[in-house]
Amino acid sequence: MEKRFKPGDRVVISKDSSNYWIRGHEADIMEKMEEGGVYDGCYKVSLDDGGLAYVHEDDMLPKGICRICGCTENDPCHNPEYGYCWWVDKSHTLCSHCAEREIAGDPQTVHCVNTQNGELPWDDDVPDVVMGILSDKTEGEIYSSAGLREDLGLDSLDITETMMELEHTYGFTQAAEASSMETVTDLIAYVREYGKEL
Repeated sequence: MEKRFKPGDRVVISKDSSNYWIRGHEADIMEKMEEGGVYDGCYKVSLDDGGLAYVHEDDMLPKGICRICGCTENDPCHNPEYGYCWWVDKSHTLCSHCAEREIAGDPQTVHCVNTQNGELPWDDDVPDVVMGILSDKTEGEIYSSAGLREDLGLDSLDITETMMELEHTYGFTQAAEASSMETVTDLIAYVREYGKEL
């Protein structure tokens, strides 16, 4: 998902942030820093605890936009049985209709009903590819919200190898550490953010 931030935007410092002490904090964008300077690519932000920080745009997620499908409260996903989507994380960056396996896999689920006409921004083979790679590494049940370590029993080497296979498949170089990947959804989001469409 392309990130476009402007002063006044409310964001969430993602778990990938090198500023590990502020991961998970919400912040308000104050200004974009000068290109070519020490803080090139960064924004000055006001944190929810009153502090200030300089955070790279790659380490921020727009609050209120699903990191998987891009839905918002004004452009939600819909499923005939479950209705409109809801946020499953306190930072409002993951919707229920992407996180819940039963809903995400239902062909009747329509993402971003107002703008996408039921189609995800990607030709949506990404979950199938991710889960196919994982199926060679675990006997656990694979679903979007499954924990890579807790539910699937993977170790850091397994996760690193999975990321390398995805990077090779989708034509991009390493953009995050294995330690930042906690669930199957994180791997799917990783490909959609940095990868190239097949």
